[in-house]
Amino acid sequence: MLRAIVECARREGAILIGETNTPEFGIGSHSYNAVFRTTVNALDPRLSAGGSSGGAAVALARHMLPVADGSDMMGSLRNPAGWKNVVGFPPTQGLVPYSACGRGLRPVADTAYLLSVQAGYDARAPLSLDVDPIQFRQGLSRDYKGARIGWPKEFMGKAMDTYHRWMEVVIGPTLAGVPVAAVPAGFGPKGWGQPMGLQIIGPRRAEFAVLQIAHSYEQASGFRKSRPR
Repeated sequence: MLRAIVECARREGAILIGETNTPEFGIGSHSYNAVFRTTVNALDPRLSAGGSSGGAAVALARHMLPVADGSDMMGSLRNPAGWKNVVGFPPTQGLVPYSACGRGLRPVADTAYLLSVQAGYDARAPLSLDVDPIQFRQGLSRDYKGARIGWPKEFMGKAMDTYHRWMEVVIGPTLAGVPVAAVPAGFGPKGWGQPMGLQIIGPRRAEFAVLQIAHSYEQASGFRKSRPR
């Protein structure tokens, strides 16, 4: 898995910095392990960095890296992204060999570019999809005047009344194998040190459309411009 990701990145001229902290086996929503201990939140060290890609998200939020990659099953990309005011993007299952997924700190366009580097068929991953990755280097601008976007009020009969209720549904899009863009959604009552995120979910292989919506939302909201001091 790691070898294939490294090959793709180096072929495009990337400089690889190293690995970042995760919980043991990548399991858990807090980035802690017995070797490297706890990774704290980049915006408020009293708060959790999330997980499992908490270290990667902190590196992005602190401008140590322009992009980072990881995998996502129960929000491992989306959870840390939401808690650091950055972008998380798990694509359609198989679009990126070995389920590696991109995340970009600066505009959504950075995430799209990373996807253009990682996506495509690899014979070592039989379930990978044969796609033209260059499509993700197109401009993301689109006029959404008059467009309708669904916003669920409940899920399986339960009201979406708390943040924790939203956390319960991160696994659904993963099991369905569909693309999801996790984007900054403002801040909690504690101000810029307590960022939040929301998910933009699309059908299978609709990565470009999801990235376009995420890009338009990013431009309209301006939330990504808030950075840690």
